[in-house]
Amino acid sequence: PSLLFTAPPSLLLETAESNIRTVLHEQIFESSTPLTLRPLLTILIENIDDNGMLEWSDAMQAELTENYGAEKLQNAITALQNMSSPGIGGRDLAECLLLQLAHLPNSAAVRAAVNIVKHRMHWFLRRRFDKLSQQNLAAAIDILESLTNHPGASLNTQIAAAALPDVEFAKVRGLWKAHPSAANWNPTAVKSSSGNYWRARQLVAAVSSRRRKLLDLAQLAADRQSVFFTDGAAALRPFPMQEAAAALGVTSGMISHIVADKYFLANGEMLALKSLFARQTPNGTAAAAATQYIKTIVAREDSSHPISDSVIQQQLRHQGIVLARRTVGKYRTAAGILRASMRKRPPA
Repeated sequence: PSLLFTAPPSLLLETAESNIRTVLHEQIFESSTPLTLRPLLTILIENIDDNGMLEWSDAMQAELTENYGAEKLQNAITALQNMSSPGIGGRDLAECLLLQLAHLPNSAAVRAAVNIVKHRMHWFLRRRFDKLSQQNLAAAIDILESLTNHPGASLNTQIAAAALPDVEFAKVRGLWKAHPSAANWNPTAVKSSSGNYWRARQLVAAVSSRRRKLLDLAQLAADRQSVFFTDGAAALRPFPMQEAAAALGVTSGMISHIVADKYFLANGEMLALKSLFARQTPNGTAAAAATQYIKTIVAREDSSHPISDSVIQQQLRHQGIVLARRTVGKYRTAAGILRASMRKRPPA
């Protein structure tokens, strides 16, 4: 499915908070940006949303123009848009797409895509292909659907990839075992970081206790979701946090606190620990597994006649997954899949 005009991808790996602005601030000092532009760039970066778009309004433009001048403002916006991933700093969807198109090699298809964005965007969004020039149309649509309206996602992915796992899972004698990640846990470093020996010991003990609870919870999840490690998300079983809390004799709030912003490493892939605690659908299937089935169904559809949520609902029922149509739509949206009218493509 296209990434264009969707919510940010529903990745299992999530960062604790958006670091887009932090990274952009760092790039100011690493770049050759003139010192006179840096205060204005700082203001612009603080108005970048988590998707990488520049939140813009006529009032903001008027205020910045009055304080800094129109030329300096335009230079700062240009500098911002050239700092990081293509599309970051776009003030609206059209500008975001044009920034991405500007980084592609010039070709007839790219020029056709630019023309659609500048002059026929409303027809493209409505999938009225009969209103668009047919010359290079299919190639232009392929290009546009490879773009995104959340350019900050790639930057967030890079930031998340730099995170260290808290837990690693490895198969031992046929069973998946949880153990602490050496990359993210070094009690010696914690101990030596404090000048007060006894306070340092207390700190190490407190952190060790939290790590023990984390490992107990991770092992419980590994026992319940063992098939996930070999068969992927479609094999996830329902395992709500309330059930984990009851098994460990703690509150569900404690479970939520333990897994928050924690990652695990298995089969060379790092994912959010909370992804193992799958919600349950009304008929007892894990929500993540239902979402995976929806992705598979949509991937097989005829793109010139995409299927509706009602048809997806019927096909899920054949798999033994009974969901309301609105629930199907919710899972589809969470998976970053467009509604049927937006998935339509011109016949080949």
